[in-house]
Amino acid sequence: MLERAGLVECYQEQGRRKYFRIARKTVLEVSLSPHSYGVRAYLSEDAPGREDANPARDLKNLREELAGLEQKRLELRRLLEQIDSREMEIKRIACQAAQSYAENQLEAEILSALFCGDADASRLAEKLEMAEAVVADRLKQMKERGAVHIADHKWSIR
Repeated sequence: MLERAGLVECYQEQGRRKYFRIARKTVLEVSLSPHSYGVRAYLSEDAPGREDANPARDLKNLREELAGLEQKRLELRRLLEQIDSREMEIKRIACQAAQSYAENQLEAEILSALFCGDADASRLAEKLEMAEAVVADRLKQMKERGAVHIADHKWSIR
């Protein structure tokens, strides 16, 4: 099907094996980002915008599109700075809350670790570099006070 569409060319060397390669006239566009991807293939004569190509207009359109993308990049950078700032503020408040709620430094460290996500006692012990029995005992004490709870073997902040 790819050969009939003109996207690949087939050739055969000695023996029965067939080899395929992307046709010389084929344009293969691959777009990758952390959140999506896309692939598009077409023959070079079918490339978008080739029907009534006007180099001056193409240059102007490309410049305008690049300027628009740069504006979006600046907006995204500002948004990321706002998110980072708010995240740091929330982490600071969370650490203060853990310190004020905890009966000792060990509890404060366990609560701080749980702010990063639910975990089982062994994972918390590993993260805090402490004996699992000590962490498990302290989690049970904090559970009795209503600070944490356990579901599916994972501890979390109540």
